[in-house]
Amino acid sequence: MVERVEDRSKNSIEALFDNFVQLGREGTPSLLVPWLAIALVDFGFVALGVLTVWLFGTADPATAGGMIAQGIGVVQMVVILAFRVALLNTLRDVALGGAEAVRDWGAVAQDVFGRFWSSLSITIVFLLIVSIGFVLCVLPGLVALFFLAFAPYLVAARGDTILDGLRRSAIWATREWALLLSAVVVAVLALGLMGCVMGLLSGVFARDVLAVPVGLAGGWLVNTVIGYLAFLWWGAVYITAESREQMETFRETGPGGDSGPPLRQHPEDVGSELSAEPPERGPRYRPGDTSIYRVPDDDKPGPDGGGPGGGGGGQDPSSSSSSSSSGEW
Repeated sequence: MVERVEDRSKNSIEALFDNFVQLGREGTPSLLVPWLAIALVDFGFVALGVLTVWLFGTADPATAGGMIAQGIGVVQMVVILAFRVALLNTLRDVALGGAEAVRDWGAVAQDVFGRFWSSLSITIVFLLIVSIGFVLCVLPGLVALFFLAFAPYLVAARGDTILDGLRRSAIWATREWALLLSAVVVAVLALGLMGCVMGLLSGVFARDVLAVPVGLAGGWLVNTVIGYLAFLWWGAVYITAESREQMETFRETGPGGDSGPPLRQHPEDVGSELSAEPPERGPRYRPGDTSIYRVPDDDKPGPDGGGPGGGGGGQDPSSSSSSSSSGEW
């Protein structure tokens, strides 16, 4: 029997873990390869910062060399974050269509670069608001960080404007606070681990000219490895929250009011009969499930609608998600 929205909505954390595990499986190499390409760009910034420190002979922020190195670090943070935000649309494609949704690395690169400027804009706005909040006695910054955490995903992967993304992010954060809290914890742990590694390596080489380069290189390595896992976790949070919103929307407006169609159903199909016989082959999705991954072939219903995972309520769209999609369902 198909699970109803009311039942699944109580298991958001369970769905989050499921989405994270599935992203880890489906995302290799679909997400890992672009992530490593972005990591190479990140390493270029690290090398430029190290070169600056060596040329000026110091990393003291009070000196010209230190100021330039810090400036490079700020640009590095903003640009790399923007690239990773732009990659969220590919993550969404992988979540919806599986690894086969990403078939052309050139298309992935084109999609990431095509979304870079909008991703850069929301990244700068997000960082500015949060930074101003931290200047105002820290607490406002934490509040802004929490309520605006969904904005980058909404702008980069869903195509919202910056203002709409900020507004909808506050709504999502209020509704999905448990999911978001888990993501914040993961981010804090990742940043803490990176800081510990950088501090440890810098301490070991404290009196050596290699102190700064080794510390930066260690931070880059941890950021690349642990950061990828954190990226998948945040992606799972975004995907879970979006799928839950879709199910709630269809529950309120769809036929029957208690279960929804497959999440990848095209808009023109929403009003079609939900009892239509599913195709014999190809992926489909469980109506009312907060995990949006494909149901295995052995879980498909038989021609009469029975069998494992029965109910016969799902229709499979004729086309799969691609990395250059607009992000609209």
